[in-house]
Amino acid sequence: MRTLFRLWMVAAFFLTIADSITNHAALAQSVATDLAIQVSSPDPNIPAPGSFVRFNVRVSNLGLFGSFLSSRVTTRLPAEYTDISWSCAADSAPQPAERCGSNCHVPACPVPNMGVGNLDANVGLSAQSALMFTIRARVPENTPNPLVLSALIAPSFGIIDPIQSNNQDQLFLYKLSDVSMLLQASNNPSIGHEPVGITATVCNSGPYAAESVKVQLDFSKDLVFYSTTGDGWDCSSSTQQAVCERNTLAKNSCSVVQSTIVPVPGVESASMQATASVLGRMLETNMANNAAKLQLSITSPDKPSLSGGGIGCSVHPSSSGFAGTLAMFSLVSLIAAVGRIFYRRKSTGRAQL
Repeated sequence: MRTLFRLWMVAAFFLTIADSITNHAALAQSVATDLAIQVSSPDPNIPAPGSFVRFNVRVSNLGLFGSFLSSRVTTRLPAEYTDISWSCAADSAPQPAERCGSNCHVPACPVPNMGVGNLDANVGLSAQSALMFTIRARVPENTPNPLVLSALIAPSFGIIDPIQSNNQDQLFLYKLSDVSMLLQASNNPSIGHEPVGITATVCNSGPYAAESVKVQLDFSKDLVFYSTTGDGWDCSSSTQQAVCERNTLAKNSCSVVQSTIVPVPGVESASMQATASVLGRMLETNMANNAAKLQLSITSPDKPSLSGGGIGCSVHPSSSGFAGTLAMFSLVSLIAAVGRIFYRRKSTGRAQL
């Protein structure tokens, strides 16, 4: 019995040591291994169709120390992209022996260190080492928006990577448009009370079709707004504002929004502003040409006037020509009648003498 008990104690002792060694090894590996991946691009947005977009994918082992580790790196681009190629190069200096011992190596690219298609290759990373992959792909005409490159690094079987939040990354690139606005009036200066046609011309110089385009027209309180229409536009309005929207505006094309306004009586000048914007997942190359202003000069309608002559007599400017003529005729007739009466009295007096 005592012999069995002693054997059991010895076995338990060795099991404890083995478990301790395993835990320490796992802890050491945890400190040694921290695989990470990061995606960037020298292109701030999606280049024009037919050209190449570029990505940089950096993979590294951020662990403090440890031996050479094998890891799998994969990337994915949308299926529409063609002529995909990649190359690999070291992106860190060799590490000192105290970091990775006898297994210290320069980080190892796949063999060969270049390929075509989406990246799917094994690499070798010691502690504090890194590799840089450069990826190129031709941009299709129907590129998705945004363009997303997904990248993943995964440790080989049996390797523990306690921090997995940095094992994958994505980069979003967006299409570009260049929407501009031109504002014109059918008659400027205009005459008060007369309708004025306003034409807002929206153009997109590309390199991609503009998506979710919005035009906003703001009228001053001196203008009475009547209507806004446009072919392919969905327009709504309030008292001093009109908003028109459309799904797309093709590259190198223009579209027109037309409004009708009438100046408020008595106003000598009025202003309005129009802006064009791209909503959603688009980037604008030039925001300065997205707005336009228009100042209207307004003249009052001509008011007819007539000044009368005679003995201290004038006709008010607001009188019509016919009324002025009638008044002048009446005055002349009155003078003639008085003259006749005076002549008759004078002739009568001579006859009596």
